[in-house]
Amino acid sequence: MHNYTKECPKCSSTDIRKGKQEGYANLIAGLFKSSKVNVYLCGKCGYIVDEFVEQPEKFKSANERNEL
Repeated sequence: MHNYTKECPKCSSTDIRKGKQEGYANLIAGLFKSSKVNVYLCGKCGYIVDEFVEQPEKFKSANERNEL
């Protein structure tokens, strides 16, 4: 599980929910490299507290992937 804050910095609510951006909201970097984006958002005000790509390995160079 990704580390994230347990309190919204905007409204101080502790109602933090996990969501996912899909479809056209994928992060695209480079040619043919894309990944869904996971988000943690405030259930009270909707503020996105944290976001990260689901498959970060897609954005590493060939050399970096071989070192894993």
